[in-house]
Amino acid sequence: MKCLLSVMTFSKDDVERVLALIESIYSIADEVVLIDSSSERNRRILAQEKKKKKMNKLKIYYVVPLGYPDPTRMYALGKCKGSWVLHLDSDETINKDLKRDIRNIVSKSNADCLLMNRVLCGGDGSILSKHDMVARLFKRGSVSYSGMIHEYPKIAGLTKNLPQKYSLLHTHPDQAGEWNKFNTRYIPIEMLTYRMTYRALLGIIAKKRGSFIISAYLRLKASLCAGGADSELSKTDYRLFALLQILSYMATNIGSAWVPDFGEARKLWRDNNYKIDRFFEVPPKARDAQLALSNDIASASGIIPYLGLYSERKIREMNRRYAAHAVNGVEVLKEVLMEEYAKRKVYRHGRRGP
Repeated sequence: MKCLLSVMTFSKDDVERVLALIESIYSIADEVVLIDSSSERNRRILAQEKKKKKMNKLKIYYVVPLGYPDPTRMYALGKCKGSWVLHLDSDETINKDLKRDIRNIVSKSNADCLLMNRVLCGGDGSILSKHDMVARLFKRGSVSYSGMIHEYPKIAGLTKNLPQKYSLLHTHPDQAGEWNKFNTRYIPIEMLTYRMTYRALLGIIAKKRGSFIISAYLRLKASLCAGGADSELSKTDYRLFALLQILSYMATNIGSAWVPDFGEARKLWRDNNYKIDRFFEVPPKARDAQLALSNDIASASGIIPYLGLYSERKIREMNRRYAAHAVNGVEVLKEVLMEEYAKRKVYRHGRRGP
């Protein structure tokens, strides 16, 4: 029997929430692919619930925790068999209209990716804000991820917007818990993966329309640095880049069914300013090492290709090596990244010769 729709999701020690999600979409899916990074105890509970509820369409794959799920996206996609994939996080679901129509929509669509409105909801289901357009429903093979934090996927092919009555519902996070996650998980990883040189930012800006003035300013700033274009951005220029990203986010959503969420834009600005301050709390020598790793990852086009995380062999190797001390996924990912950087550095030095 042809597999039309795979639902792809991720969990780490949130058994109750991910089971609720799976139950809510189980009837519309031909298979549910769950990448689980939970403790051994919670993995047993998931297995027991799967058996108890006779969820034969649920396929569970363990991956050692890496601090956040994005580095395992391509591995998850490799496990999906459906012609179409619906990607949902454990704190998300789709609304009743989309549940009712989704199989009919994908069976008739000539698009490769269908964008939908993401709506922020309160714990009681009330709508708090109408957020942005997200690429969560797509033909298998038309979307790819690099594994960077909160990235927008790369889409190959025709993209269309779903009508506004179809929505992805995102439950409003606990603010204290969300801030803790941002502070203890995301920022330590971004220090290793998102540092940027003037050369890199000029490459990004060059692709934008009307970028002449900003490019001229950045070239001037780079010329004043000892390392030239290979110097790390200053605090001011990190903030400039953050502002450009936020403006791009807002411009992207002006044409959507919903107006841009200015509250979200303010939150992004606040979070970016805090993150940039943290970037510069690191001693200069450590900052240089982090910049070198960030450049290496950028040259490989992201964490997933850098570490080969689409590979079954690589996932099994990490599970074997780190499962015993995988309480802190951030530390596992940092260690794996630094090991890979050291290996590549030795290889490059060997190729150059003595």
